[in-house]
Amino acid sequence: MQTDIIATRISALQEEEANKLHITVEGLTHMLVDTHKAARKSNQNGPAVAAVQAIAKLHGLDIQKVEHSGGADMSLTVNYVAPDTLMIEHEPVTPIALKAKA
Repeated sequence: MQTDIIATRISALQEEEANKLHITVEGLTHMLVDTHKAARKSNQNGPAVAAVQAIAKLHGLDIQKVEHSGGADMSLTVNYVAPDTLMIEHEPVTPIALKAKA
């Protein structure tokens, strides 16, 4: 329960700071899309890929896999909601469905 209180407080502080700086997911997405366009225009594939990865992470599409090895039997279920499509350079990109290994 202490962890929940700490996580809630950290989230509140982050939101306060973001509001002070007027940082929004939409604003960050626009900056990253502009970065992607500029990188592609100058044939800089590395920065273009980095921008796409940052957009995916920002929108909850970046999935981190963590493996646990040890004696404890553990089960973890993660549910998330992601947008159906992202628009990059006016081309729809549909996220693929990922299935966890059994």
